[in-house]
Amino acid sequence: MILWAAGLKATAAWTITTETAIGGIKKGNYVSGTVCLCLRKRNSEEPGFLFDIYPMVEDEVRLQIASMQALDEGDEPNFNDADYQLAAYAAALKILTQYSSLDGKNVANEVFAVRSKNEKSDFEQVIERAITIACDALIPMGLNESWRDLTLIERYYLRAVDIESRGERRKGMYEELARGFGVADIKPLLKSDKANGTCVYTPSGFGTSLLAPIDGAVESAAALPRRGRASASGPHPFAASPLRHLLFAICETAAADNDPNQGRQYLRDTFGQTYWGRRESMVRLLDWLAALGNSEDTADWAKDSEAARILAGRLRNDDA
Repeated sequence: MILWAAGLKATAAWTITTETAIGGIKKGNYVSGTVCLCLRKRNSEEPGFLFDIYPMVEDEVRLQIASMQALDEGDEPNFNDADYQLAAYAAALKILTQYSSLDGKNVANEVFAVRSKNEKSDFEQVIERAITIACDALIPMGLNESWRDLTLIERYYLRAVDIESRGERRKGMYEELARGFGVADIKPLLKSDKANGTCVYTPSGFGTSLLAPIDGAVESAAALPRRGRASASGPHPFAASPLRHLLFAICETAAADNDPNQGRQYLRDTFGQTYWGRRESMVRLLDWLAALGNSEDTADWAKDSEAARILAGRLRNDDA
């Protein structure tokens, strides 16, 4: 905002790797990358309008992400998730900083405007929208068919698992993802929130915690004590999500020495008649989770991934 108000426009941005955890010497929240931002003087006083700018920002972000993904194919990726997040910021700024005002509001005035706590300007909302677009564009490989049916909190969990499977442990990356998906509270999802050792809970790690009835589900509240009743202030958004119940079905399967009938019965009791309509989607998610056991970075998933594989087979062949 300050650079923008100073009459500068962003034309490019990139990251240079700086400090790394070589040999375990670096500890804590060290600086892993330095952002280089190219700025030029804005020579025009062209006004901008949010009605026009939103689709322009969306197109620019998607174009930027697509161009990076085209370069990122192969066994050795050129970019990590932080690079993609940065690219979304840069793409948004390239559009926004062309204008000296938005909807008649001067940028300099917006910078110094007094706001109440958590109040955001139109300028900040456009930038946050760019990050949301980037998060939506970065779909974990193998989840394309299921992605649009997932809620934001479900997408966040699966994206967190995805970056974990590729060795990402920086707490800031998980927090940045949360901002992109609009998730306010990620602490209940995290097994560890160390600066460079962050990871999410596995199905067995969750156990009976963070579990609440799905809206409109046939399961009664009386069945919840053994699986963790919601607090008086209301359940966490993830607790009542279909994905959370699918994870619990995996936990039940693993706890029953990989007897898939335990998990299948739980899903049928929880979803009732909607179980049959959800079954194919659940199988796709189970297949994706089953593959996590093949990664060295998700060794904690070995037991649950095997349970997911067996449960997927049972659901795939379920006819009664």
